[in-house]
Amino acid sequence: MATYTAGSGGDYPTLQTCFASGVLASGDIVQVLDGYNIDEQCSISGTNNVTVIGNVADPSQCVITWSNPSNLNYTFTLSANGTGWTFKGLTVNYTGSGSLVSGCYFPGWTPRDATWEDCRFSTTTTQTHYTYALTGVVWRRCTFDGSNATGSSGGALTRWQAAVELESCLFVDFGGVAVSSSGATLTNCTFYNGRADADCSNPKAIYDLNSATVVNSLSWQNNTATGRHGFDTFS
Repeated sequence: MATYTAGSGGDYPTLQTCFASGVLASGDIVQVLDGYNIDEQCSISGTNNVTVIGNVADPSQCVITWSNPSNLNYTFTLSANGTGWTFKGLTVNYTGSGSLVSGCYFPGWTPRDATWEDCRFSTTTTQTHYTYALTGVVWRRCTFDGSNATGSSGGALTRWQAAVELESCLFVDFGGVAVSSSGATLTNCTFYNGRADADCSNPKAIYDLNSATVVNSLSWQNNTATGRHGFDTFS
């Protein structure tokens, strides 16, 4: 097990150069240094059980942003196509075109687990996380911000097949379904949508394909948009 640093004065100048170096192996840790604020796309495949740590006390010190200047579909700020990844204390932004299928994070097309703790996400497109077919994914104490999304149908966690666990998370201003899932578990979560009616499309806190477990969680649709709902299931 090895620890590498990314950022000014670190082992690697950026997180992506660390990813691309080929040094990472199972059990390794990447420490993102304070003051990190870089526009980059970070992608790695075939490596499992790596932990990326920023600043848990102040995630604004470790910011990864992807502006997608070439307007490419299915490009995400972070893509870790492996199992057992853990992310802590990061701010992850996507600031590209809102008309694209892109966002903050994509784990690949096959089921993979991951853990996110004390992270912040913001997107200009219709999702922060494209969570296709995920199992065993946990978010703890994370904030998802949809206030900059240009579309009316934006959500944080999209794709029905995801069975996710959310604990003490905050979702703000997503005009569509904040969490699309199948068998999700929510504990101590808050959903607030203060977008104007015209900037919403059937807004919901969660729409679960199966049956979600919701414990001590709050949804406030502060609008009169058609189809607004709190916690909803398809079944």
